Amino acid sequence: MLAAPFLTSPGVARYLAAPVWLGFIFLLDPVNAHLGAESLWRDWRAGRRDRLINLVLSGFLCGVLWELWNYWARTKWIYTVPGFEDWKLFEMPVLGFLGFPPFAIECVVMVRFFAALGERAAARGQRRARRVRLLAAAAAAVFTAAVFAVTDASVDSVYVPVARLRVLPEDARARLSALGLDSLEKARRALRDAPEREEWSRRSGIPLADLDAAAEALALVAYQGLGDERALQLGRLGIRRRQDLARWTPGALAAALRAQGAAPGERFLERRARVWTRPPS
Repeated sequence: MLAAPFLTSPGVARYLAAPVWLGFIFLLDPVNAHLGAESLWRDWRAGRRDRLINLVLSGFLCGVLWELWNYWARTKWIYTVPGFEDWKLFEMPVLGFLGFPPFAIECVVMVRFFAALGERAAARGQRRARRVRLLAAAAAAVFTAAVFAVTDASVDSVYVPVARLRVLPEDARARLSALGLDSLEKARRALRDAPEREEWSRRSGIPLADLDAAAEALALVAYQGLGDERALQLGRLGIRRRQDLARWTPGALAAALRAQGAAPGERFLERRARVWTRPPS
């Protein structure tokens, strides 16, 4: 199952996330049973279902909590799964929640596997046990570095305080920051309604029309994780409000951004554009 994406064409491999997601369970749990460690396969053969049920329920509960926290987070995951953008709970496509129970099982299986290896190494002497621990630590470091390297390709934006938001005029962001509106969230809340913008215009000395434009720019930066850099690119295309995105098709928008040298997240640009160009709800 783990090798399936490498044995098929790229067009087929892109749909084989599920075998990879489940692969370590079927690879390592039989090994755990062979090593004498706790094993779901051994539990199943002995008629025990409680451990598996507990893992499934706990994985699902963790998934709901993770996505709840992700939804309200300042920087977060936004999923662009083809065909599932319209059916989401929080930011996760509804069917994606089915992946959390297997993930919980996989984590436990892998922990038991490494624990069993450590126990066997310890039984053969402290020197061998130290060697195994060092090897495991080195492997974990390499794996973590590789994950971060791959993850960078999916990062489309980073958080920027109001004082450094280039979508706002320099004078406006300096004045707003000096009045305490130093974060994107604070500024958006303060400028959300027309009467409040009038009050902030009086306090800051920023013309009301400029504050109206600033409120639209802040909403665009925050929309689906677009970020400051991407909002600047969209501005050069005449897109300065969320509503402007709906006039574009995903393919045309991705092509226009690439023509500007759209570096962040370029590999997944069409998928992101599909989410951005959905009509505002």
